[in-house]
Amino acid sequence: MNKKKKTSILLVLVIGIWGLIGYNIYRYLNPEEPVFENQSQKMPTIKDGSILKDSLTISSYRDPFLGKIKTKRKSPNSQSTTIVNFPVVIYHGLVNGGKVKSYIISVQNQQEIVKIGQTFLAVKLISANTKQITVSHKGARKIIKLQD
Repeated sequence: MNKKKKTSILLVLVIGIWGLIGYNIYRYLNPEEPVFENQSQKMPTIKDGSILKDSLTISSYRDPFLGKIKTKRKSPNSQSTTIVNFPVVIYHGLVNGGKVKSYIISVQNQQEIVKIGQTFLAVKLISANTKQITVSHKGARKIIKLQD
């Protein structure tokens, strides 16, 4: 083979390689848009009264750092709350008798003059001023404003 034939063969190979590289770059920069068919997703049917649950729930697991199984602890502050039926209490006003102040309240439509700390029909007067009183019944407190 002479020198001109080798040069022409190498020139054809170089042009072919650069053509393949150029074609791959062109295809990478201008990709074909994928064609999607209309797909319908089947929604899960929920029956009345059923509860959906999380599919991945870890209730108790081993702590990898402590080597113990983690258990739920009850906090000492979380006590069961009971609903107290508070009787109807109405604050009528203040009776000022010198050094001693008394307050007129009605509990279940029974009116009484009480001082701070006294109890009337299981309702204890805790604090009071001219505009409102604070009463307690079975551990539950309630603020009652002056009735106009």
